Amino acid sequence: MRARSFERVLGAAYKNIVLGDEFLARFVTADEDFTAFESYHFNAFVMAVVAACRRVEGGQGPWDDGLSIYDIAADVQGQDDLVPDQEASIHSPGYMTLRGSILIPAVMSALFALANASRADPRMDPFEGAGVHQVNVVNSESEAFNPCDVGIDQTVKDALGIIGHTRWKQMCSAEFKASDNDGLHSIATVESIEDENQP
Repeated sequence: MRARSFERVLGAAYKNIVLGDEFLARFVTADEDFTAFESYHFNAFVMAVVAACRRVEGGQGPWDDGLSIYDIAADVQGQDDLVPDQEASIHSPGYMTLRGSILIPAVMSALFALANASRADPRMDPFEGAGVHQVNVVNSESEAFNPCDVGIDQTVKDALGIIGHTRWKQMCSAEFKASDNDGLHSIATVESIEDENQP
C-alpha cells in the first residue's frame, strides 16, 4: 500500500517524517487547555517563517526596521504555496502537524525548537558568538535523509539572517506565548556543541 494510506500512523510513530516530496512537522502539547491565544502566537510564528522563506527564495534581504513579526505574518498571501497545510488533534494533550514541501515545515520545526532553546538559555541565541552560521541542522534519526541535501540547513541560516536579531527576540516571545504551561512545542531537539578550537 502507498505510504499516504498510513500517513496518520506514520506521523504518530515517527513525528517528523518525509513522505514523498512532503514533510510533516509535529508539534505537541501536554497542556490541559489550548486556546485561541496560543494558536494565534503559534500561527504568527509560522507565517513569519513563511514570509522569511519567501524572501530567501526571492533573493531579498531583511525587512525594514519597525515591522514586527505580526505585521509580517499578516502580510503573507493566503494562496502562497509556501503556506503549509495544518492539521490539529488537540485533545489536551494533543498535537498539531504542519504539512508542506520538504523545506518549509522542517525549517519551522527547527526554528521553533531553537526559539525555545535560546529563550531558555541565552547561550543558545543563534545571533551570539559566531552568529547564525554556527547553527547546523542534522537528522538525528536516520543518515538516509540529510537536511543539507535538500537545503533545510542553509534555509534555516538564511531565514535567521532575514529575520534579524530584534525580530528573533519577538519570535522567541511568540514561541513562549504559544508554549507556556506545557503548550505547543516542536519535537525537534537543540544541542549546544562546544567548539574545540575555542579556548
